[in-house]
Amino acid sequence: MGLGGLSGRREAREARLVELSVSVNVDRLDREGIFFAHAVTQLQVPGIGEGSTAGSLPARLEAGKFWLGDQAIPLRWHPQLPQRLWGCVGCDRNCRFLFLDDGGRWVCRTCAKLTYACRVASPLLGLHRIYSLRRYVSADPRPFTPLPVRRRKKQWPALCEIRRLEQALLVAVRADAIPVLQSILDDGPRRPRDHSLDAG
Repeated sequence: MGLGGLSGRREAREARLVELSVSVNVDRLDREGIFFAHAVTQLQVPGIGEGSTAGSLPARLEAGKFWLGDQAIPLRWHPQLPQRLWGCVGCDRNCRFLFLDDGGRWVCRTCAKLTYACRVASPLLGLHRIYSLRRYVSADPRPFTPLPVRRRKKQWPALCEIRRLEQALLVAVRADAIPVLQSILDDGPRRPRDHSLDAG
């Protein structure tokens, strides 16, 4: 099994993926009781701290807008369902997720120019599924990074699936890398280059 074509690797490298982007989910915040008027809280957002750790932003609800840091984000009700939605500050569309764009603004997926991993040709087997499952269990989306130790019982199958897929990915990468390394080693030791010949 090969790692895929050069074009697939280039597409995957150039795309900004939803699964690897910093985001805030309006449903999760609503369940956690963040949307109380005038209550100021420190919102933990994975990926905005040092490295890939979670950082915190001051958050408060004031006059129908949710303030995340120093940015006011419109907060609306769904037209048919009893659930809240974000109003994107870039295009004014309703959305459940906001993403941090290159300019430091919280905007929708379209305005942040993000692509779902499944829409990009992947050079690695099962990589998109790993991204998606790791996001589901609120873990770092990068493969082989530590997984949460204890999660809700309904997430146990997802954790088992992540481990199985990462093991298969590791086997596939090793299977492709070993022949390349062997061909390099079979070339034998290289003689040091004589630079005096270059001068003449």
